[in-house]
Amino acid sequence: VARLCSALLAGILVLVALAPATAAQADDEPDNLVVITGRAEVREGETVDNVFIVDGPVVIDGTVRDAVVAVNGDVLVNGTAEEDVVAVDGRVIVGDGGVVEGDVVSRRRPVLEGDGRLEGSWERWDPTAWRGATSIVGWLAMWFAVTISTLVLGLLLGLLAPRAAAPVADAS
Repeated sequence: VARLCSALLAGILVLVALAPATAAQADDEPDNLVVITGRAEVREGETVDNVFIVDGPVVIDGTVRDAVVAVNGDVLVNGTAEEDVVAVDGRVIVGDGGVVEGDVVSRRRPVLEGDGRLEGSWERWDPTAWRGATSIVGWLAMWFAVTISTLVLGLLLGLLAPRAAAPVADAS
């Protein structure tokens, strides 16, 4: 579960921080492949660092150096995934000649076709393990929203009614 959390966090960071950089690269070989919806494909002969997709399948015919994360879709590895492969709501299929050198985290057992190899281990993703985390994240989000709202309201009142702020400043 900890490995899943770190892989999802890495995927989200890739999505937020590196998506503009991926679009702006000048060379033909992207370092990170980030797709919101559609199909993520690493062609034969290509090498990327990370693959992150929210909705759709991943097809790897080339090489992925780091993590492969698919939130809602299957992952087909015909090439090489050098690190972990995470399929939150999908299946990992290691095709004939494909290699996953790291671990696989998914709800269903990975499928090995022909001489496909999984050199790491398989870990079942348990969605019920997130119940406690979502409640903590929800409370933190609520606290943050109330704090920011209070700050913004105070600044607006100070700007719109500066005479009301003067007696408060004099009283303290």
